[in-house]
Amino acid sequence: MSQTKNQDKELSPQEVYVKLAAYCAYQDRCRQEVTQKLADYGYEGRKAQEMMARLEDDRFLDDDRFAESFTRGRFYQKKWGREKIRYELRGRGLRPMQIDRALATITQEDYTAAIHQLLQRKAEQIHDTDAFKRRQKLARYLIGKGYESPLVWEAIESME
Repeated sequence: MSQTKNQDKELSPQEVYVKLAAYCAYQDRCRQEVTQKLADYGYEGRKAQEMMARLEDDRFLDDDRFAESFTRGRFYQKKWGREKIRYELRGRGLRPMQIDRALATITQEDYTAAIHQLLQRKAEQIHDTDAFKRRQKLARYLIGKGYESPLVWEAIESME
């Protein structure tokens, strides 16, 4: 009898399926996360691929849906920029075409508004009187949040 990370007994395929279906239903997941969870249950190789195919057929697992959900959450909730979102999605094993489709769900108006909103909020927190240092701090902040450098500098210029 194999031991997994969390169990002393081996789960049946149906029990694993039910657990993974609940895991995916709670929140959209990507293939990489589900593969890790399968490995935790002792499923690898062909067994894991069959389980993943079943989850996809039953629409519990969908990388496109995950990418769009992840993008919406990170942009609208955490105010991340496209570059940071792209980097995270790439790290989760999504294909460039999936990432581009997900990022296209962010409207340019919302994106520009987010840059200006973050810029205003951060500008109120910076009390540096040196204009150069102030601009550098603003730019560093927004670029660190994943916004593209040309858009950041354009927004800083329009603010002054």
